[in-house]
Amino acid sequence: MDRSKIISASLLTALLASTIQAAEVKITPAEPPDLTVRIAAGETALPGGKTVKFEAAQLKFDPPEIRGLCFYTKAPRNFASWYEPWDPWPSGDGHPGGVNTIDLKPHVAKEPAGAENDPSRDGNLDAAMDEEGTMILGDMFRQVIADSVLVTSADGKKTCKMNEDYKYNAEWGQIANLKGGLGEEFKAELKVACKYATQRLDLVQVGPDGRLSVKKGAPRIVCPELPAPDAGCMGLAGIYIAGWTAADNPNYDAVGGLKAAGRYAITPYEIFPIQPAPPVAPVNKEALARSVKKLAAGGDLKIAFMGASVTVGAETPAWWANLWTEKNLGFPSRVVVGLRKRFPKAMVTPIAAFQGGTQTKYGLEVMDKTVIPAKADVVLIDFGGNDVSGPIGGKPNNPPEQFKEDMRAMVRKAKAAGVEVLIVVGERSNPWLKPDVFKRWPAYRQAMLDVAKEENVAAADVWTEFINQASRGIPPFSQLHNWLNHPGKNGHKIYADVILRCFE
Repeated sequence: MDRSKIISASLLTALLASTIQAAEVKITPAEPPDLTVRIAAGETALPGGKTVKFEAAQLKFDPPEIRGLCFYTKAPRNFASWYEPWDPWPSGDGHPGGVNTIDLKPHVAKEPAGAENDPSRDGNLDAAMDEEGTMILGDMFRQVIADSVLVTSADGKKTCKMNEDYKYNAEWGQIANLKGGLGEEFKAELKVACKYATQRLDLVQVGPDGRLSVKKGAPRIVCPELPAPDAGCMGLAGIYIAGWTAADNPNYDAVGGLKAAGRYAITPYEIFPIQPAPPVAPVNKEALARSVKKLAAGGDLKIAFMGASVTVGAETPAWWANLWTEKNLGFPSRVVVGLRKRFPKAMVTPIAAFQGGTQTKYGLEVMDKTVIPAKADVVLIDFGGNDVSGPIGGKPNNPPEQFKEDMRAMVRKAKAAGVEVLIVVGERSNPWLKPDVFKRWPAYRQAMLDVAKEENVAAADVWTEFINQASRGIPPFSQLHNWLNHPGKNGHKIYADVILRCFE
């Protein structure tokens, strides 16, 4: 297989390849790939400074855990051509009585109490949950096992056929009615069953005796966590046990798929040697000097948060509740709590200026409507996720040139009112989304950094900190709770950590 073609498949592939080559510990997959890796002989420093040598070894990993899913629902809307430009298909409410698609993911009967107060909710009739009870606002990317999907009438009298009675989106596990084959829209009762694979992060570690071992992580629907090394051990690499099969590994789409020895396999793109990059430094944090001085003096700091769904707090546990307390794990609440702990004598007053699904146009409006009238001392501006998005093959909702000027206009409005500015360069997206959001994003990141420099304001480069998770054994894309653009609770912690460095 021509490796140069694989590397050109996506920007993510190039990033991971460079990480693998830079690692001191050499770890390679089997050939052809299976669920084993080979580790070359080497040495490393253990906690405490002792150097230990280890011999070459081969380690075997368990396949992903397979789970079953079964639920009753009503026939969705008939598939329409306007679904096709969207990735995934628009699921939400297609009609007052039902939805566009049946999404194959762990459902609950209704949204949890209080969810109706969430500014980012899209009106879904039911919700999906992860293992901790946090709502998932997306679908399971290549995790549903297509040949396990079974759709029948609720009474079991009819077994529906794929591509005849319904259209199936294998990428995201979505079902749409096909010319009424599932029955009358929003009325016909159906039973749906399937199997899906979870994700997992396993740790390769070395002990004081030089023995290499695998510490298995917990299976997760989304956002797997890398386990900590055992006492006295040193972690050498994180191994991503993907929910996709070897044949569906998106890193190999450009070369016609991966030829592997089994249904699931570890490739170079699931190996993440641990060689941590340093924490990302603030950009021009001196521009926040007045706010930091006020905090240090024990004054009253009014801090405004502008942005879309990530700024709302999606997708952390019950993100609509307990704002500005330790119970809320969205990054704005983490920042407020962090500042209160760091400056206990100061009064930190947050100002909510966010709304799910918005772009910079909303930011320009809410700056005048909320932030400036509230006499904020500092404003955090976090836009881009919805600006960069758009239909497959189409243009972004807000091109980078206009996005840059919108950001500049927001900054100038704030500065004219005496408000200090911190631009949050966030938005980590799925690298395989068909609208090429991942490839577009660097231009938006650069636009924000340019505005920060040109207008002399601060910036928190969260995007780079997310990229750097690969150097810590964690694939950045695995920390997307909706598999699209919302970080999970650990991703929100990354946001808060980078932002708080600007107030040191």
